[in-house]
Amino acid sequence: MNTFDPATANTRYLLLPSDNVTLYRKFSKRLGVNLHQAPQYNIDDWLNPESPDYKPVLHNAIFHYAARKNMEDRFEICIATPDMDAAAWKYGHCLQILLDGTFGVCSARILLFIAMAVDEHGKGVPIAFFMFSAPTGSRATHAGYNTAILRKLLNQWKLCLEEKSKKLFTPFVAITDTDTKERGALLDVWPNIILLLCKFHLRQCWTNHRKKHLRGGSDFWNDHVRNQLYGLENELLATFDHNAALSLITSCRTMFNSLLSGESTVSATGGIKHLDYLLNYWMPLDMWRSWSEWGRLAASVIMGKRVDGVVPTTNHLESFNAILKRKHLPVWLHSGHRLRFDSLICILITRILPGIFNLRHAQNSYADWLAARFLPHAGGKNLLEIHQQSIAQRRAPPTPLFSCWWQADINRDAEAKKILQLGRISINRGSSDPFNSYEAICPSSKADILNPYHLRYNVNIHCTGISSCSCPDSSQNNGLACKHLRAFRIVIEGWIYGRLEQPYIFPQSLAEAQAISDRHIAHLASQAQSGTSTTFNNLEPPIIPPNIPFSRIDWSAVQTLANDSTTFDDQETQTEGSISSRSSSTSSESMPVFQPESMYQSSQRRVISGQIQHLINHEICRLLPGLHGLVNLISDASELTETGNIHEFAEVLQSLTARLAAFSMTSSGSFSDSTEQISLAQSKTDKTQHPLFKQGSHKRGRLLAPSPERSQKRKTSHAPF
Repeated sequence: MNTFDPATANTRYLLLPSDNVTLYRKFSKRLGVNLHQAPQYNIDDWLNPESPDYKPVLHNAIFHYAARKNMEDRFEICIATPDMDAAAWKYGHCLQILLDGTFGVCSARILLFIAMAVDEHGKGVPIAFFMFSAPTGSRATHAGYNTAILRKLLNQWKLCLEEKSKKLFTPFVAITDTDTKERGALLDVWPNIILLLCKFHLRQCWTNHRKKHLRGGSDFWNDHVRNQLYGLENELLATFDHNAALSLITSCRTMFNSLLSGESTVSATGGIKHLDYLLNYWMPLDMWRSWSEWGRLAASVIMGKRVDGVVPTTNHLESFNAILKRKHLPVWLHSGHRLRFDSLICILITRILPGIFNLRHAQNSYADWLAARFLPHAGGKNLLEIHQQSIAQRRAPPTPLFSCWWQADINRDAEAKKILQLGRISINRGSSDPFNSYEAICPSSKADILNPYHLRYNVNIHCTGISSCSCPDSSQNNGLACKHLRAFRIVIEGWIYGRLEQPYIFPQSLAEAQAISDRHIAHLASQAQSGTSTTFNNLEPPIIPPNIPFSRIDWSAVQTLANDSTTFDDQETQTEGSISSRSSSTSSESMPVFQPESMYQSSQRRVISGQIQHLINHEICRLLPGLHGLVNLISDASELTETGNIHEFAEVLQSLTARLAAFSMTSSGSFSDSTEQISLAQSKTDKTQHPLFKQGSHKRGRLLAPSPERSQKRKTSHAPF
């Protein structure tokens, strides 16, 4: 066209909208998609070996297909390419998988569920796609599924993997959002799997409930209660002792009860309602195990990995969903319109998924070449691994310590003596291990102690060297003991000197504190694995500190704090029997231990049943007022013309009545979906020949397409469960 001269040319090109349509059709034809034929027939032809349009590439990548012949049927298709199968065995077998669903990926009402694993570099790898249509009459695509369909497709995936490799495919851990249908399906297919809850979705539920009940009060008290609840939620997520978690809620409730007067009443009442919500729904032992650090510890033990190797959220999968919708699919869209579902399936198998795994192979090959190229010149060291480790160490947050370290500090020691002289510390026996630990409460140095709502810090010291303080100084200085801990130590050293207490360990350096912390974590893991009671008494006994600086102890302050009326001359009359008997005793409140059999089966089913019960109660409470109003409206109507909505409403009521009647006849009272139970053995299909096809013929009945998908945007969740 560079030589085109309008003055002498005999032709001129004019592109019309119809020409654009023709170009799109020709491009689709090159991909093998016939746009003149309905999508369901294209897919049926691609997977039928007797069809002239048969595509072996698609047939080999699709391990389950079910056409929609009747209105009550679903369109089902599941994808796993050979690369995805290899990744499933490498990164999912005996390890952790992620499962979540999305919608709005094509022009039909089809849901897409993705199973994902995490590789050795912490990157998400898709290992299976499950696609199925929403049921007829479903107005919301994202709600058009149940446990039965997920159980069926997951079992088909499991059978396909096991048929190819001739061995069992068993992921040990799975993480999902709070959806009971996903969790129930996973537990049906793998009864011994550990189910973890995504911490992001968990915090989203808590935030939604907190916002709902912190309304109407003054801004000051609402902010105060909100901050207290937010801090409580952070502490609950980090717990590995159920009794300690319950005590945190009890302490917070006590504080809110003290605010039930005056201007703070409304805010405190909302805070108490949120505590009741946490206690009743999220704090039963079986439920608490699925979202607390206890669950991650149990998962790390069974997988044989470090705790930080257990994925705590579904962010890998959420990110992949966003990349799929915003990066991979928009390239193939027609003027921004969604793809037909046959085009989507073809493009996924032949373009998008191969591109993802080709990029992974290229990156791995480059890393291998880079390491091999400079290995002789680097003294046998892998420079790429060293570089990546250094980057990870810089980006990673500091490892939390269970123990503080006690480097000499003149200023903090002086502040500690002031705390003792002013009596700004109250000491009690430790709640989790009263014979070997102490707890204290110190008000902030700037707080007015006459104000009942002044800022307080929680201080804990255990005889094995484990110690902590909730003040900012302790957390911001990498575990260096703050003035509150130092004041607490002076008191304990006074008791040790007076033979009123057993020896305590106070690590003098960060390395010693880290060693104590690591030993404590290893102890918890070993106890969880062996199934024995976990107490601090099983740790190594403490050694008496070599040089206690008794010269800096204010003995009168120590006696005042301890309510001790004896003199120091009386210390020789003390016997050591009380000390030895106290140190040999064990705490009656031990941390719940990891019991595989009980946790894997009955306890996790109780969790899901409890979730379903709460969800049903929540939805009934939400719908009942509107239904009562509808009853009044219908009673006032002299005549009523039947419409599609009224007919559908009547059918839903009939189905709901039948299901409730069936549950009421169940003596056990368990919410088992008896009407949709499927036989996992009968769901197995022969991949080489689908039941739809018959040998030697290409005859088929009328196939139905999934319902068309209307435009929907992802909305922020406001659900508290």
